Amino acid sequence: MKIIYHTDNRTIVVDCILVKFNDVKVGAKAKVQSSYKALYPECVPMEPYTAVFKERQAFYNITNFPLVLSYAATIHSVQGLTLDKIVVDMSNIGFAKGQAYVALSRVKTLEGLQILNYDKKKIKKDPRVDVEMARLRTNTIDIDERQPSIIGFGASLIGTRPFTTRVGHLNINNYLANDKWQDIRQTQLMTVMDVMCFTETHLRPNIDTVPRGKQPMDEMVPFRFDRRDGRAKGGIMMFAKPECRPELVKDLKVPGLEFGSIKICPEPDFNPTYYLTIITIYRAPDGRSVQHFLIELEDLLEQVGSRPTIIVGDFNEDLRKHHKIEGMMENFQFRLLNEKESETGPVAPTTDYCSALDHMYSNIPPIDEIFDNMVFELHDIYYSDHDATYVEFVNTLVPGLANDRLKKAANDWMSAMQR
Repeated sequence: MKIIYHTDNRTIVVDCILVKFNDVKVGAKAKVQSSYKALYPECVPMEPYTAVFKERQAFYNITNFPLVLSYAATIHSVQGLTLDKIVVDMSNIGFAKGQAYVALSRVKTLEGLQILNYDKKKIKKDPRVDVEMARLRTNTIDIDERQPSIIGFGASLIGTRPFTTRVGHLNINNYLANDKWQDIRQTQLMTVMDVMCFTETHLRPNIDTVPRGKQPMDEMVPFRFDRRDGRAKGGIMMFAKPECRPELVKDLKVPGLEFGSIKICPEPDFNPTYYLTIITIYRAPDGRSVQHFLIELEDLLEQVGSRPTIIVGDFNEDLRKHHKIEGMMENFQFRLLNEKESETGPVAPTTDYCSALDHMYSNIPPIDEIFDNMVFELHDIYYSDHDATYVEFVNTLVPGLANDRLKKAANDWMSAMQR
């Protein structure tokens, strides 16, 4: 590439950009008509192009060169990338099984893919792939057929049980990207949640829509908390089943803190006036410092007061190394629900990078020293680098539900799980 320019009052003005393409047929006519063909006969001249735009009563000129940044890379070096447009040259592909697949699957759509020197014989797969796919098809796991766990009241969230509420959280990292909503709808875990909370939705207010067909379940009530300050990414969305009578909590306001809050009625048949508050928080890794965040969090917790509350979210503080946020929560009688790897070990990781960034807290005390009314579990999600975290809550504080009745139900469940 050669840049032709001149100086005007000590200002450099680019007149033309000469580009030499690998394919000699590109720009053949332009090369013949080029003013620089004597010195650069193999180069295609790129002249500046001016576009005129009209906005209201004014006209604007924008001058630029018709060039788009492109680059070449080996298949090995682009593993893990997702691109809008690619050109794949298959002339040197084929010496490894799966290599063509890695190259072709980098692009989001078929329209964004261009193939040079196509040869179907160079698209190879390892025969072990067929064996594994056949095994997966014949050994599917139905969540309703899983054996109960032996943790507290948890029975791996099978079916429905009285007096319980299930709240889940997942950092989805762009809800609408790559049709993740389809994966969400096919995840059986989502169908048993009373409230499902998502962070990093990346939804833009007044632009991106999430119709009923793209919700975890059609009948769930959505609550969106998009970023409205112009910052990219981020965003929170919460879904709740209509039988929980979900409502937006409007009295919690903390400028600068990214959170969403709703309240649900856990047992409308027993006490329709009792509500449980669910708060979802997202703290960006490149956002405010922990000290600044703690000030905002303290403000929120003071406003929450004594109302029964569960707080979930991606706090971007690794519970396996740091405990400042956990300490602030404890100051307001919120206990950490995340399970530990062992009785005295660190908190179990919630991401593929062995970090515990996704926290769950509650200010609802246990039933007693034996039975805990909160059961925390993790669920590996293939379409996110975070695990889904969820808690099953036994509604101990709902007026009208006696504790002895709950303890009897707990004893029945524990006996059933030990059989």
